[in-house]
Amino acid sequence: MSRVKIKVVGVGGGGGKIISRIYNKNKSIDYVAINTDLQDLKQCKADKLLQIGKQTTKGMGAGMQILLGEKSALENIQDVLSATLPSQVIILVSCFGGGTGSGATPLIAKKIKERDKNVLLLSIITLPFSFEGSFKRSIALRSLERLKDFSDAIFVLENDNITKNLEKQATIKESFAFCDDFISKIVNSILELITSRGVINIDFIDIKNSLQNGGQVYFAQGVGEGENRIEMAISDAFLKNITSVDLFNKINKFNSVLFSVAGDNFTLQEISQISDLIKNKFGNPSKIYFGAFQDKDLRNKLKITIFACSGK
Repeated sequence: MSRVKIKVVGVGGGGGKIISRIYNKNKSIDYVAINTDLQDLKQCKADKLLQIGKQTTKGMGAGMQILLGEKSALENIQDVLSATLPSQVIILVSCFGGGTGSGATPLIAKKIKERDKNVLLLSIITLPFSFEGSFKRSIALRSLERLKDFSDAIFVLENDNITKNLEKQATIKESFAFCDDFISKIVNSILELITSRGVINIDFIDIKNSLQNGGQVYFAQGVGEGENRIEMAISDAFLKNITSVDLFNKINKFNSVLFSVAGDNFTLQEISQISDLIKNKFGNPSKIYFGAFQDKDLRNKLKITIFACSGK
């Protein structure tokens, strides 16, 4: 499969911190951090750091004022667009609830799509913890409504779901590490689907067809081993999950599902069984895209990765 260029763009303080923690050198991925807060931006680990709103915020951040975030992005929009070239896939990462991420991300998405409607534009958005208050959440949800008009597919992650997956004594560092690991799985799974050659390949055009106009996406990944490794992997995928599936409207049926199976050895019967379980879980979607990849490091384990798209 020919090389596809992917840009992962962290917008705002939270987005920058996330990509700093998941950053790794990869020829197929460029990481870009964008922020109004210059001091915070300088702490980011990325291939490119971009300050926006130099005149608007004087490098001091946007607080919880989304209009400042939007105005800052507009001030430097040509720099932002230049930083996202060249690319066939752009993944925006942001923590909504603050001014920069919530204000700048929808505008950046809009301008990217105006420049190139064929680019696959995905967004990974985290929502505030309940203890951060209703005002911050209302900012996040308003910005999410705006973003869905421009982003092909959105992965909405609920911070509150982090606590449901960890022990009560888990530290803040461990909690954020869990969230980072989940986001890293999304990014790496997209990369693997696009670049890896499998026993059964998924063409990039099929990946685009599934995720373009994909709406809200439920992402899940699990690993199982032993006689019941399929059931174990499916259970693992849905138990350790922070995706929100019911924000824009109640999703009773998903339009399409993209899934992959990886392992050192597996059978067609197992793939068929996995497909049946997934179809039942997501309301028997009409479009199913799947791939199978050999991974000797997994040995007797089986890894199942799922992207279920609600559609727009």
